[in-house]
Amino acid sequence: MANIYHYLDYHTWLDAAFKEKKAASPTFSHRFISQRLGLKSSGYILYIMQGKRKLTETMAVGLAQIFKLSKPQTDYFLQLIRYTHAKTSTEKQFHFERLIALRRRQVKTLEPEQHRFYEKWFYPVVREALALTPFSGDFSALAQLIKPQISPSEARGAIELLADLGMIEQGDDGIYHKKSSVVSTGDVWHSSVIHAHQRLLLQKGVEALDSVPKQERNISHLTITASEATLELISQRLSHLRAELLELARSEKEPDRVLQCNFMVFPVAVRNEEEPCDK
Repeated sequence: MANIYHYLDYHTWLDAAFKEKKAASPTFSHRFISQRLGLKSSGYILYIMQGKRKLTETMAVGLAQIFKLSKPQTDYFLQLIRYTHAKTSTEKQFHFERLIALRRRQVKTLEPEQHRFYEKWFYPVVREALALTPFSGDFSALAQLIKPQISPSEARGAIELLADLGMIEQGDDGIYHKKSSVVSTGDVWHSSVIHAHQRLLLQKGVEALDSVPKQERNISHLTITASEATLELISQRLSHLRAELLELARSEKEPDRVLQCNFMVFPVAVRNEEEPCDK
């Protein structure tokens, strides 16, 4: 069933989960759900899935039972409703942070010995590129997908590494797929591993200024003044944006490219509090 932790909108998840259930069992219908919930109209459930009606938490508990959600999944489902229905930006941020906290408990955390995933800039790219076109062993074709292009031997090495780390698997049809949609470094990694990877990605951003046509990239910058509290708020907004971009990627039906999104916020001037600004 559609992984609820991959969603930030309950309407979208309900629609995806319903379609999967329907495909597995033709008797699973809007009418069936409505009868289980004691609703008079089956159209109401359809309207909820289409985003035309709101879902109450009481009804959500019933839906959680119908879709056989676990306790943690149900908690996330209810939090999705609160997040979606939030009216102010403050409420939205509060419920978003709760969602992220619940989601983190379900994200696959890489162990320290799996640091090899970040040794080459193209390892994560190759993993994502498996969603672009079926791959069953043509390393030359896979290498040509990557920009800047890598060698077939590098593509082979990436696939072998990802398989060894348990991050991809080969299906019965010979096609490789990602095993986990989201991975995290957690809190136990040595910072130098991540810093080195970040430097590689920042360098790719610099190279993109010359190698990628302007219409195919979006690189911009701002220089602004802010307080420590505003910096914290900006960091929260970036966290929110990253989650929204992940949601867009997860709901993508026919991806045709892998995008690298870099976010940077850092001080370039700081007032010395020990000395007065005015002489």
